[in-house]
Amino acid sequence: MDKRSELLRYLIAQEKTVPNRELQAVLNVSRRTVINYINEINSYGKDLILSSSQGYTCVDYSGARKLLSEFEAMQSFDSFEKRCSYLFKKLLLSSSHPTLDELADEIFISPATLNNELSRLRGVLREHGLYLKTKNNRLFIIGEERDKRKFVMELLNQELEQSHFNLQTMRSMFQKADIVKIEQIVRQVLKAHSCFLDDFSCLNYVLHLAICIEAALSAPVCPDTDDFHQEVCSVSPHLTTIVNEIYTRLKDEYHVDFSFEQILDASALMGTRLVSVDLGSLHFDQLKDVIPGEVQELLMDIIASVHSVYGIDLKTDSFMVRFAFHLKNLLERARRGILIPKNNLITIKDDFPFLFVIAEYIASIIGGRIHMRLSENEVSYIALHLGVLMEEKNSFSHKVNCVLVMYDYYNMGITIFEKLKQMTDNLYPAGIVSSYEQLDEIEEVDLVLTTLPDKPELNIPIISIHMIPTEQDYEKIISQTNTLAQNLSSRELSRQIRLLFRREIFFSPTSFSSREEAIDFLCTKMEQLGYVDSQFRREVYYHEEVASTAMQNIALPHPLASDETHTRVSAIAVALNQKPIAWSDNQVDFIFLLSLRGEDRPLFKDIFSVLSAFLQAPENISQLKNCTDFDTFVHLLIRQENSSISS
Repeated sequence: MDKRSELLRYLIAQEKTVPNRELQAVLNVSRRTVINYINEINSYGKDLILSSSQGYTCVDYSGARKLLSEFEAMQSFDSFEKRCSYLFKKLLLSSSHPTLDELADEIFISPATLNNELSRLRGVLREHGLYLKTKNNRLFIIGEERDKRKFVMELLNQELEQSHFNLQTMRSMFQKADIVKIEQIVRQVLKAHSCFLDDFSCLNYVLHLAICIEAALSAPVCPDTDDFHQEVCSVSPHLTTIVNEIYTRLKDEYHVDFSFEQILDASALMGTRLVSVDLGSLHFDQLKDVIPGEVQELLMDIIASVHSVYGIDLKTDSFMVRFAFHLKNLLERARRGILIPKNNLITIKDDFPFLFVIAEYIASIIGGRIHMRLSENEVSYIALHLGVLMEEKNSFSHKVNCVLVMYDYYNMGITIFEKLKQMTDNLYPAGIVSSYEQLDEIEEVDLVLTTLPDKPELNIPIISIHMIPTEQDYEKIISQTNTLAQNLSSRELSRQIRLLFRREIFFSPTSFSSREEAIDFLCTKMEQLGYVDSQFRREVYYHEEVASTAMQNIALPHPLASDETHTRVSAIAVALNQKPIAWSDNQVDFIFLLSLRGEDRPLFKDIFSVLSAFLQAPENISQLKNCTDFDTFVHLLIRQENSSISS
């Protein structure tokens, strides 16, 4: 809070003459600074505060309160970031379009200053594909609605992050206890005992400890007796060992002998949320001490590259933990020249060709790092890990992904989800979190349940429930889940198919005699229609040099790099060739040239799934070879998707 506001608020509350010395203590400033503040306040409102040898007296309470409101309003816009946030919300969420003069008045700056800041605003917007336009002295934000919605959600999440308590914001609440230092001690002890706490539980525990320490430093208590320690140890030896170590380190840190009993309740609560490390519950962050740094770096590079090129999210603990150990052993085998024996996994290449292509891409990243080409058996093992992850995801792909947002969530949240799983097969518990901003860390949230009093504006349904849900709460959840489940099936992918496949870049029948002829033709057409630029073709050929995109009788050429510079519009060009053409080691009948921008790259795996399932049946291959009409082609793909879901 601004010091002038603090001074005014204090004088209004006292309703008497306040000595300069008292104001110095309240504001933690010098005598001269108090005098300067009084003079500044009186320059805004004449004779609001009367000065005398005894001190200062507020003589115009109405004027003082009005000025206090103005100070606080001005403080809300005392930085570019605050003004920027206000202007974005005003322009994006309001149906009106204010003038420059009106906006300048609202954020307490001059029109000239506002004009100077518009260039900075344009720079921020440009990063999100949006633009600032001035017309008739009024401001507008223009751009795609999708980009506007994404930007609004980002602004909302930033606001939530800023308003929530964290260790740094709570640090100022304590004069003697350093809450950040306490958190470090707790984390270190838990790590030494191979245990961890989720962030929200740790924050609560640290807060309890800080309060105990603050109180003990103000009014020391007698140390505990041995009998008390013995009683605690008999209750929970493992937990007591951890708490005793935290207790001892805190006493050594603050040189005070506060009571062990004071932290027992908080520690017992912490104990219900304490998770011991075992193979079934490992998190990737816990592996940093046992997995070499080069393996961690390579793994994160693989995850980022696969997501960028194929739109597949591998960043899940279940995959990262398993694959980190596998990658460590793979590198060791490669460096020592150890070849794994042939195995039945070699059939993955034939049974799951699309999966194997992604595994080959991962193998090329690994091979590039160690300057060695991986054997086909090693690629098969990589495909196995990918297959397990895909199976886990696909088993819930047509269920409603539900997240529970609640405090005190660990045990109660699990209980709520257990009951819901007994009541419906349509719901998948995607996570339990303590704040709305954590929703960004969870992929594909369809439904949010919350016990928190506030509900932000999200683009997904939110249902408020009691901490102990009533039967009416469960009925609402089941009803909403069933409604969402009906809409999740083929509608979205059907829309995506119609969006990506375009009539003007559908060619059938074609008579290409080589891979190069097909690529050149399709790239030229897409460039002429403005889907890609002239360098797109070069990126496609580079991918073919690194790894062929042909699988059995189909080819899906696309750029390898994640750079979107050469891709202007997401689309898929189609060529159904009359005769097979040689494409690496394959004979290809069907070519799909992919041009996908970043936001649409997750569709890659969905299109792969539809095409893969469609081409499993010989009659479908025959239908596709004879297909000469775009509408029939789209109908075949959508029909395949619908039949896959119904089965």
